[in-house]
Amino acid sequence: MDDAEEKDNGFLMPNDYLMIFGGSVAYDFEHYQKVACHKTDHPENVVHLGRYLLVVDLIVGPKWLTKVLMDGGSGLNIKYAKTLDEMGIDRTHLRLTRAPFHGIMPRKQAMPLGQIDLPVPFGDQFNYRTETLTFEVLGFPKTFHAILGCPCYAKFMAIPNYTYLKLKIPGAHGVITIGTSFQHAYECEVKCCGHTTAIVASGELAALKEEGALVGFLHATRDIFVWKPSDMLGISREVAEHTLKIRLGSKPMKQCLCRFDKEKHRAIDEEVAKLLAAGFIKEVYHPEWLANPVLV
Repeated sequence: MDDAEEKDNGFLMPNDYLMIFGGSVAYDFEHYQKVACHKTDHPENVVHLGRYLLVVDLIVGPKWLTKVLMDGGSGLNIKYAKTLDEMGIDRTHLRLTRAPFHGIMPRKQAMPLGQIDLPVPFGDQFNYRTETLTFEVLGFPKTFHAILGCPCYAKFMAIPNYTYLKLKIPGAHGVITIGTSFQHAYECEVKCCGHTTAIVASGELAALKEEGALVGFLHATRDIFVWKPSDMLGISREVAEHTLKIRLGSKPMKQCLCRFDKEKHRAIDEEVAKLLAAGFIKEVYHPEWLANPVLV
């Protein structure tokens, strides 16, 4: 018997467990919950087993969305720009990102318009879980309001069942069950197929590829564009300068005061504030010569 065999004290037993939980309420549970499907989840009949998508109604941000695809094979949470507009969320809330992704167009990378964080609750007022999810916002035509992928599944610790078209999530007061009907899933599938056929027939797919290439170029070179007046700090007056060519010796004249409504006053104040912040203009006192603002 050699030294190695003499030092063998058997299987190494751990003295503690380290576990990673998902979600903000993971440590609020008094005990682990068993997430499983029961007889009550089984529909009266299952049509075309495994064929239909899991499409649910869900609150995302301030709106209730009726077509949210639960896609466990997607590595992203996706929201479409048109849906964002319909929700009344201004696109200025988007965070720019340089990270492209693939799988939308064959052999082409797609560039999102930006990212946005939105709260997403599952359940009802008696038993619910709310987490903040990061969405990639796309400018593509949509058939769904949003797509929730693996990041959502992991954060909510969600368990899907594509036989019953159910989604199970551990909640603060028991397991949360989210489901849909086969009729709703079928209608979504028909609409997806019709939308795809229309795009291919109209030649819009080629236009989408060109648009994707253009958006990718703009994202890659966005540092050379000026997005707001404060981005132009440090430009020499030799490059561009606006002056008033007034004849020497002419007498300054004071224009008659023009009055503006509240909406125009608001627009004037916003633009003046931007120019002041950028250092393009400064406040002076000139009692003999005044000009009215001109809205363009």
